[in-house]
Amino acid sequence: MERRRIFILIIASNAVWALSFLPSLVACGMSVMLFDAPGSEDSLFTNLLFYSVISFPPAVIFSISGTWIFYRLGRLKGVLFMGLLPLLSICCVAVSFGLISFFCQGSLVCP
Repeated sequence: MERRRIFILIIASNAVWALSFLPSLVACGMSVMLFDAPGSEDSLFTNLLFYSVISFPPAVIFSISGTWIFYRLGRLKGVLFMGLLPLLSICCVAVSFGLISFFCQGSLVCP
């Protein structure tokens, strides 16, 4: 019965990640605008935000394919890890926004 619950979890997580894939491509295209302000390319927090946004689509692809591979191999902990992999990128985006808000007062150019 546990394997059936894992299967339903895979279907649900893959549906969520697949629906978020196309909007994330738009966000990746727009993320280069983070560096419009002079000096923002040297900001550590702006670079962290940029690379966090850019890492989401590959994480979705690895997650969707990885969950099925680990499910076929019978490694249920691997299924759980791969199903939650894109959350790592989302958490990094949230942390970088928080760091920019706290240390740079919302400005993408931070000394």
